[in-house]
Amino acid sequence: MPIVLALAIAVEDCVSLDRLPSVAALRPPTCPHCDEPAKRPGSSLGIVGHGTYTRQVRGLPGATEIVIHVRRFRCLGCARTFGVLPAELLPWRWYAGSAILLALVGSLLLGRSARELCARMVFGATSAGWKSLERWRRDLLVRLWCWKAREIGFDAKRDAHERRSCARGLERLLALVSAHAHSARGELESAACRLAEHTAHTRTRSWPIARAG
Repeated sequence: MPIVLALAIAVEDCVSLDRLPSVAALRPPTCPHCDEPAKRPGSSLGIVGHGTYTRQVRGLPGATEIVIHVRRFRCLGCARTFGVLPAELLPWRWYAGSAILLALVGSLLLGRSARELCARMVFGATSAGWKSLERWRRDLLVRLWCWKAREIGFDAKRDAHERRSCARGLERLLALVSAHAHSARGELESAACRLAEHTAHTRTRSWPIARAG
């Protein structure tokens, strides 16, 4: 099930069904599977609401873990479903995109240890052998932001396991959204949203989708 990332949604608006934006507000312009338009000729709908589900989010300021509601849609053209996430969140990742960027900036660009990062950031992790951080380094431009790798010249086979190459890749990734190498949380929250907006994802690939309007 692809997850469509939509910048228009704030994470805090997904913590309760009462605040969750409406089906109409979140309906994408086309289906990420088959490109069926949201509205067919004659004003009939091609994409309809299909309920909601919940997922956990870690690494947001002031909370070790929260649960959000995700709105699901169904395409009447191909009969497949997909969900819509806030752009700050990455599909199949517990941690918010800004939290992952903050940890990678600290590790790869500022030289901070996993233990120091755990102490600075409310992630619920305490040991020096922080497995999530190691996985994020390895997956930086292979899975996490893979749709940007080609744009910045990152070769997964050549660069993914070399620390300096990953550091250069992270700097180039942040430069795409003018975040540079700063570690301010607010700046990286904006960077995570700008990197992910208007993209669709499956477990094996990612691609840009049409913008609303």
